[in-house]
Amino acid sequence: MAPIIGLTTGVTPGFTPIGSIRKGMKVSAKTKEGKDYMKMVDLEYFRFTSRNPDVEAVWLRDVGAEPQSLQVILTHATANEAFTSWQEEWSAGGMVHQCDGQTMVKHRLPSGRMSTAPAPCPYFAGAAERTIKNPGCKQVGRLTVVIPQLIKAGHVGPVIFETHSIHDLLSIQAALEEAESQVAAAGNPMGLRGIPFRLWRQADEISTPSTEEGKRVRREKWLVKIAPDHVWVAVQYQIAQRAALSLPAGGGPAVGAEDDVEEGEWFALPENDNPDEEPSPSTEPETAGGTPGESGKEEAPEPKTSEPLHSSCTRTASFLLGSLIVLISPNR
Repeated sequence: MAPIIGLTTGVTPGFTPIGSIRKGMKVSAKTKEGKDYMKMVDLEYFRFTSRNPDVEAVWLRDVGAEPQSLQVILTHATANEAFTSWQEEWSAGGMVHQCDGQTMVKHRLPSGRMSTAPAPCPYFAGAAERTIKNPGCKQVGRLTVVIPQLIKAGHVGPVIFETHSIHDLLSIQAALEEAESQVAAAGNPMGLRGIPFRLWRQADEISTPSTEEGKRVRREKWLVKIAPDHVWVAVQYQIAQRAALSLPAGGGPAVGAEDDVEEGEWFALPENDNPDEEPSPSTEPETAGGTPGESGKEEAPEPKTSEPLHSSCTRTASFLLGSLIVLISPNR
């Protein structure tokens, strides 16, 4: 089926999100003059919302009402695909524009339609001024994850975690890029897909604007951190150590490295660990009248071809990662 130009062309592949994870919540408050207004407060836990009440019920039952730590699985291969960050401006009518800080990738036309034609950000180009009432475009990051408990309950689709904290943006981006570099070094073609991660809240003191103009104070904020599951990290270190020692697929030490292998490590020594020792002479008697090299002696079997190192490591990693998904099941 042919796509419709301008409508179904350029659509990003993916399932419909089934929920959102946020770190704050709007609560009612009063001004000094006694007027009511809604203000955003920082929570110490993750707040989950979904338009499907069944999904929310599963979350409350299997994840909890106020979780501070989550087991999540990434669905994209790279850090930039899994975690998107933009500058965005919103109004009561919806998104005004989305940019990278300099160039808009989406913006609303005077007709009300959205355009994806590149154009300068008005705040970067000086065509618009940021004010207290109109702060303009602000940073936002969205992490796309899968929650194992929701999948197990039959609810297929990603969950989007959203943050506006600069500290969260930097921390999450750095952690995902580090994991991506380890995956690339191990030669895993799946990238970050399927890797179990831990997403958690952590209290830190950070510099924030003061009520006095031009001054800043340090306040405690509950930031968001992410890291791969510790078992996955251990597998990567094992793969890296095997590669660094140039170990063959069978698990034996590299040539010249026999003295560096200590008893109790996971590297198994070969049956003949002394390469200088000559093989025992054959005790089989020669056939009468035979000469050396004829049928009186059995021919040595051909050596077996070793499996490439990356194939053995990839198979080991895939097995352990599959086991991790079972381990994080809520019934375990």
